[in-house]
Amino acid sequence: MAIVYRHRRLDTNEIFYIGRGKSKIRAFDKCRRSTFWKNIVSNTLYEVEILCKNLSYEDANELEVFLIQLYGRRDLGKGSLVNMTDGGDGHTNMSPDTRLKISLSNKGRKLSEEAKKLIGLASKGNSYSLGYKHTDETKKKMKEAQKKTKLFQKTTV
Repeated sequence: MAIVYRHRRLDTNEIFYIGRGKSKIRAFDKCRRSTFWKNIVSNTLYEVEILCKNLSYEDANELEVFLIQLYGRRDLGKGSLVNMTDGGDGHTNMSPDTRLKISLSNKGRKLSEEAKKLIGLASKGNSYSLGYKHTDETKKKMKEAQKKTKLFQKTTV
């Protein structure tokens, strides 16, 4: 089952993103978003609206494509959406054939010991071991963003 959602800016009331996902968690997720989406979210509060839920993946894809076409993509000069595709893409349910092709393409692939170590550390969420450290400025920005999110959650609940 799938959902279709949209993001609306609270300062202009403009719809700026249409999406679909397996659950409503994706609608609120800030990961795996485009730079355009992140620029809007960093400058204004926004509202998440779940438009439809309990749809089949095919129906969710169709609705997403329709809504993106209806509102229009900003990068094409046709509307307000920061979506980078026409929708309906993604690999939510890969066919067994596709999974097999991916598996076969990775067979025999050799990774260096350093690459294996980095993958292991990253999968454990240990970013400091990889040498990534947030600057004080970045920490301040993250703190401000968290305050905005908490403020938004308080005003919409």
